[in-house]
Amino acid sequence: MDSGDNTNDINARIGMAKKRMQDLVNIWKDKTITLQLKIKIMKTLVWTVMTYGAEGWTIKKKQEKKINSTEMWFYRRLL
Repeated sequence: MDSGDNTNDINARIGMAKKRMQDLVNIWKDKTITLQLKIKIMKTLVWTVMTYGAEGWTIKKKQEKKINSTEMWFYRRLL
């Protein structure tokens, strides 16, 4: 990471979080689990992986857009 650029860390976190989402595919496809519970599971088991260390990030617009699009990707997988 050069001079405060968090791009590599953000990309790594996004990759880890997407991997976690894919690992939990059986939960997302389970029709007996409510959407509210799936959201709680996602926020607990996936979003925490994504945001670990984020309090130290300085985020540029492009990175913010990537984080937001990743979050929407997560929500689409729950449906």
